[in-house]
Amino acid sequence: MLAAKLPITRRFFWPLIVSLLLALGGCATSLNPKPTPNSGPKGGSGGGEWAGRLSLKVTSAEPEKNTSFSANFELSGSADQGTWLLLSPLGSTVARLDWGTQGAVLLSNELNTGTGPGSGQGPGLAPRPFDSMDALLSHTPVSGLPFAALFDWLQGKPTAVAGWRVDLSQFSSGKLRAQRLSVDPDASVPATLAPDIDLRLVLDR
Repeated sequence: MLAAKLPITRRFFWPLIVSLLLALGGCATSLNPKPTPNSGPKGGSGGGEWAGRLSLKVTSAEPEKNTSFSANFELSGSADQGTWLLLSPLGSTVARLDWGTQGAVLLSNELNTGTGPGSGQGPGLAPRPFDSMDALLSHTPVSGLPFAALFDWLQGKPTAVAGWRVDLSQFSSGKLRAQRLSVDPDASVPATLAPDIDLRLVLDR
């Protein structure tokens, strides 16, 4: 999908922005300055703070939907309320996701030319609201990601989710892997055909 000759920043930026921003109609630009992450965990059980690097590969039956990217991240809170920052290798913020009891919001640096409050001000933090974090993720390549279970996995809990397989065998080294398979070999009835998702996280220690 990516040209090998692209500079390193574009090699990481382009697929990430295409996946998370252009899929929602945003522009391919990074945020500047970087939003300040939360200073502590937010409400809900299973909360905490994590930072590290993630890589995502999506393989679809339709080749044009294949995508992959890598990014640094900072995640704080719980499945109920929190903030997730996706960062470039140079530390600038590519996207910010906030969620809570009132829904979820994606913040991206796009041309703000609408007619509502704060419109017509040019590039800036343009919020895109959703009813929930699941609704937000449904517009991205990781549609169907078990968001609540992700926080269990980040704490080393092997919570089972139908159609997903989590590998915590290297969790003591700060590594975990979650995969969604188009056909689950362990299922008595094959799962509905869907893009394969391979998500890997390496946590800072």
